[in-house]
Amino acid sequence: MNQIKRKLRSRRGASITFALLIFLVCAVVSSVVIVAATTAGGRLSELRQSDQRYYTVTSAAELICGAFNDENDLPISVTVEYTGKGAAAADFQVSDADASNSRLLCQTSEDVMQVIETGGEDITRTLQLTAGTNTSLNCAVEEKVGKNGLVQFDISNVPVGTNQATYTLRVVLSSSIQKGEPDATGKTSAKVSWKLNSIRKVVKVNESESSTEP
Repeated sequence: MNQIKRKLRSRRGASITFALLIFLVCAVVSSVVIVAATTAGGRLSELRQSDQRYYTVTSAAELICGAFNDENDLPISVTVEYTGKGAAAADFQVSDADASNSRLLCQTSEDVMQVIETGGEDITRTLQLTAGTNTSLNCAVEEKVGKNGLVQFDISNVPVGTNQATYTLRVVLSSSIQKGEPDATGKTSAKVSWKLNSIRKVVKVNESESSTEP
C-alpha cells in the first residue's frame, strides 16, 4: 500500500507532461500562423491578378480612344463617301485623303454612316487586342455601332464567351456628322468625327451584366 502511495505522489516524469503541453501549444500557434499566412498570400495573389486585369483593360481603352483623336487629343474628322440615298445607299468608304487614319476609325465611321443613312440594324463585331507572346495581356473587344450615332466598345481581359466573371470597361463614343448634298454623279460626302461620351465598369457573369459608374 505504501509503495502505491509513493508512486501516486511521485513527480518523476512531470517534465515530459509539461513538454507535451508546450509542444501542443506551439503546434496550435503554428497552425494559426500558417493558415493566416496562406490566406494573406491568396488575397495578395488575387489582388495582383485584379490589378493586372484593371491596368490591361484600362490601357486597351486608352488605345482605342486614341484611335479617334490626334496627338493633341482633338477629334479626328474623316470623310465618308457613298452613293444613293436612304435604304438604297451603298458603297460606304472613307475618302482616299483620310484612308491613312487608323483602320478602327475608318471602319467605325463607315459603319455609323451606313446604319444611319440606310436605317439598318446595328453593326456588331468582335475584335482581339494582343500583346505579343504575353497572352495574359490580351483583350477581347465587343463593338456595337448603333443607329443613334453611338459606338460602344466592351473591353475585357477574359475572352468573350466564357462563363468566368470578367472585368470589363465600356467605352461609348458619340459621332458628329456633317452631311453634304449629292454631287453630279450621285455621290454624297459626310464628315464624321467622334468624342468620348462615357467610360464605366461593367461586370459580366454568365452573359448577364451589371454596370457601375467610375
